[in-house]
Amino acid sequence: MFHSRTKESGFTLIELLVVIAIIGLLAAIIFASLESARDRANNSAKTQLVSQYIRALELYATDNNGYYPNIGDGNNNYCLGETNGVDKCQYNKSGNDTLISVLDKYIPGVPNSTTPVPYLGRDYYGITYACDRSDISDPCNNYILTWYLVNTNGCNLDRTAYTFGFLPNATCTYFSDK
Repeated sequence: MFHSRTKESGFTLIELLVVIAIIGLLAAIIFASLESARDRANNSAKTQLVSQYIRALELYATDNNGYYPNIGDGNNNYCLGETNGVDKCQYNKSGNDTLISVLDKYIPGVPNSTTPVPYLGRDYYGITYACDRSDISDPCNNYILTWYLVNTNGCNLDRTAYTFGFLPNATCTYFSDK
């Protein structure tokens, strides 16, 4: 008497595990590329925001005999786009309500960055403005803007210096240089 074996349809456990591993690998690749695209988009948005501030500062200087905002004692950095008392920029040494009110005519609403850059347990979002002068009694002929980008090795803006701040992030500095 012969027993006929019928082949059961279905997958073995090994075949299922291989398919699951392949799907997991593809998902990891896709998520990594999405994160990279998100970082590039955020960096581009912050660079465009810096460009808006540069234009606003140039318009201010045009209306004020070529001088930039001269806020405080000359040794302070001001976090653009944040309200007084909220430190979202590294090295923000004083409040900036005066600077915001000065620039509001040129850049209404004073936009801010929503892209956090983690550093030493804090998240930094902003763009820092500082008047660049040798003596506090001098008018502000030049200024410096500093901001941070995530997972990049360049700042992509004219007259901008790039430094490795805290890897893998970039510290970008713009010099007005009249």
